[in-house]
Amino acid sequence: MLALQASAPRGTPSVCVGVLGSTRGSSLQPVLQAIASGALPGVHVGVVISNKQDAPILERAREHGLKAEHVAVGGRAREAYDAELTSRRALPDILTGGRARVARIVRAHD
Repeated sequence: MLALQASAPRGTPSVCVGVLGSTRGSSLQPVLQAIASGALPGVHVGVVISNKQDAPILERAREHGLKAEHVAVGGRAREAYDAELTSRRALPDILTGGRARVARIVRAHD
């Protein structure tokens, strides 16, 4: 488990990101390593969300002590599902790894 709350230099703004993923979390790992090394000062992961209940990214998140949530699509239209994702957390920033479908959410909130 990485030390994911590396201290940021005084005056560095804090950035909380929500990570969206549906597979192994291989894109998540370098972010976690960068946070642990101090390369991303002030950044911390608030939650990891997946549309697949058994997605390994959720287990990876738990292994690192991060909050992990499953948000089922449940037959909803894309817009309804995207709205659910953006409303679940009051996170200012969303990180997507290999999720072009969700990138549309990010653009909508720029």
